[in-house]
Amino acid sequence: MLLRTAQTDDLPALYALWEEAFGDEKPAIDAFFTACFAPENTLAAFEHGRLLSALYLIPTVYRRGAQTFSAAYIFAAATRRAARGRGLMTALLRFAKETARKRELDLLFLVPATPELFAFYRARGFSDGFQKTVYTVPGKALGTAAPIAPAQDTAPAAYLAAREAALSGVPHIAWGEDALRLALRYDALFGSRTYVLQNGFFTAETDGEAATAAEFCAAGEAALPVLCGALAAFGAGTYTLCTPCKMPVPKRFGAGETVTTGLYLPISDRARTAKLPSDAYLGITFG
Repeated sequence: MLLRTAQTDDLPALYALWEEAFGDEKPAIDAFFTACFAPENTLAAFEHGRLLSALYLIPTVYRRGAQTFSAAYIFAAATRRAARGRGLMTALLRFAKETARKRELDLLFLVPATPELFAFYRARGFSDGFQKTVYTVPGKALGTAAPIAPAQDTAPAAYLAAREAALSGVPHIAWGEDALRLALRYDALFGSRTYVLQNGFFTAETDGEAATAAEFCAAGEAALPVLCGALAAFGAGTYTLCTPCKMPVPKRFGAGETVTTGLYLPISDRARTAKLPSDAYLGITFG
């Protein structure tokens, strides 16, 4: 087995592996490869010249107050069906750790594709490091609807600024513009809408009488009425809202459920001794 970073010639095999593993159509795969693909950040396992397994590293930053930690998000980790159960992903994760150490990164993090995979990654050294709070509220709990401008003009730079303003008080992943550009492309492909307001942002989609805000982040309590009004304009009967754990919400939302969303692996001594919290906010997962 050969472990190495990808080359441009590997693109057809990487596309084929992605299609087999995730079942995505070409526009969704193109969105990633256009916005975030870099051969040097693509780690792959080969046998007899054939690509069997791969994962992608998306460079980013973990921010906790004035502290920042260099990081990489392990995304779209996949192995061909016929090659599963042979330890290829375990080998790739070790390769990712070695690569991160050579690049002097502080940590790696990921989001397991299924609940069952949390145990797989924990057994390979990853620890719970990201959570969100999920509220299920009736539409009337949001207050008066206040329609806002269409979301299709959202720019990655404005999105980034809104995220950092709303998340400044909680440990979080500070995504870069390329990652946010990918998130906005996925919005367009899969029917979500991202709204960036003066003091917050949310990403939401509707399904009949229900709506889900996969991210709902306000920069302080004063910003909540505006965000709630904009979300209420979706006109759903019930809303599911996902927020950072420490973000205040109106009492009428009731008690939320805390959900673990991701895991991290400290690479540097600095990250190992920092005692990073288990409830940092990840938000976007591109899943």
